Amino acid sequence: MEKEKRILEEAIVIDALSPFLMAPPDDTLIEYLKKVPGYGVTCLHTTACGCLDFFQKAAEATIKWNLAIERTEELMGVGSVEDIRKAKTEKKLAIILGTQNLDMIGSDISLLGIFEKLGWKIVQLAYCGQNLCASGGAEPVDSGLTKFGKSVVEELNRLHMLIDLSHCSPKTIMETLEVSKDPVSLTHTGPRQRLNHWRNHNDEVLKAVAQGGGVIGIIAFSNFIKDKPPVTLDDYVNNIEYVVGLVGIDHVGIGSDTSPTLLRKDYVVLKKAFPEVFEGPFDYGETAPKGMEDHSCVPKLTKSLAEQYSDQEVKKLLGGNWFRLFKEVWQK
Repeated sequence: MEKEKRILEEAIVIDALSPFLMAPPDDTLIEYLKKVPGYGVTCLHTTACGCLDFFQKAAEATIKWNLAIERTEELMGVGSVEDIRKAKTEKKLAIILGTQNLDMIGSDISLLGIFEKLGWKIVQLAYCGQNLCASGGAEPVDSGLTKFGKSVVEELNRLHMLIDLSHCSPKTIMETLEVSKDPVSLTHTGPRQRLNHWRNHNDEVLKAVAQGGGVIGIIAFSNFIKDKPPVTLDDYVNNIEYVVGLVGIDHVGIGSDTSPTLLRKDYVVLKKAFPEVFEGPFDYGETAPKGMEDHSCVPKLTKSLAEQYSDQEVKKLLGGNWFRLFKEVWQK
């Protein structure tokens, strides 16, 4: 048996972000998700609603995700880490629901409890710009965590929801680390030392998140890996190796940020809506590195990692570190 196949049979493999359309799933996406367990993937975190959705639309989108998961035999919702373990045993795909922004709660902190009841397990404080909670990384003035944002962090801790700071500004991240009683995450980011882009984080931030017990998901989005094409699987693995060397093997995971079913028309809409994310010389079809286009590439990634790390280390990178963090935050 090839080494990577054996590792994938034993490992719990978690992609800490695969946002797809940031909307309810359509039939094409459901058919894609049905195939993902066959690639060795146990679990993925997806964005349940649009980043700029108001409350009703965000709630409706989340409910539609829940209904789609319930109606699809190959999928499972995630309420605890035991659901992820069960998905591994039953060869199903566990879906974690979350959000990449908090515009939908406005100034009403009680709405977080509603979304927790609807199944959100991971919450990013801000997307690109400023909201009532915090500054996003593309905001010209980094004002950090607001007074309201501090209350939000405390409420997320109380609700046992994992805080994501991937898109947030450096000041927001450092201030959140001071307030949060739980470890936090960067579900999908990269090292700024290797590419100076606002979506990547500097060494100080990466170290601080790891020192707090958090996990950093390495993003497979070409714009944040190199400044021009081509971008390859080797480039992606090099970013993993850099961050492992910086913070240690126990604090790094996968957070691909890939949306394999995204159509060109949807890509055009997203690029216009969020130019600060999609800026760069990459066209539709080039947003993921060659060799990391979708989840069918996980065996290739596993093989590449196995050339650099022990079997146990590979299992940590593929999902073991995320599983440990989820267990620590969700089950307190």
